[in-house]
Amino acid sequence: GVDLMESLLSLSSDRGFTTAYLGGSKKVADKLSKCLRQKYPKLKIAFCSGGMPVNSDGDMQFDIEASKMTASKDINSFNHHLLTKNVDILFVAFGHKKQEKWMLKNLSKLNSKVMIGVGGAFDYISGEVPRAPLYIRQLGFEWLFRAIIQPWRIKRLWKLLAFIYLVLFIRK
Repeated sequence: GVDLMESLLSLSSDRGFTTAYLGGSKKVADKLSKCLRQKYPKLKIAFCSGGMPVNSDGDMQFDIEASKMTASKDINSFNHHLLTKNVDILFVAFGHKKQEKWMLKNLSKLNSKVMIGVGGAFDYISGEVPRAPLYIRQLGFEWLFRAIIQPWRIKRLWKLLAFIYLVLFIRK
């Protein structure tokens, strides 16, 4: 996800595509916006918003009083940004399943040519979470590095191992 996003950012900067970023925490969205502006000075950014809770059904739920959105404290203004900006690529980072459900529900409502779910890529590109060194990635062990620095991921790995076991050894 991170490598694909970086490639699309470079292409967007070179070709003048307009990009937008939705998801992650407000802190990560703020850092991401600053990082992208430094790394890609020609990149067109329509908005970069974080801190919006999305439930497991992909529904975005707002609490205007406690809003942590980067784009706006006002939901009407935020909706205006989201629905009226012409965006070539909308990067969505609500996490696996939530982002896909949100994109499916909102695809027809948005002025975006492409939407892509990028999971935790905002965390890595913003520098909030360290990425595995290149040699570890080249060896195919980025997943292990991530499990070490983010131990909560171990539960997911157990589920993956159980799935692999079922696929390989349990046949009907």
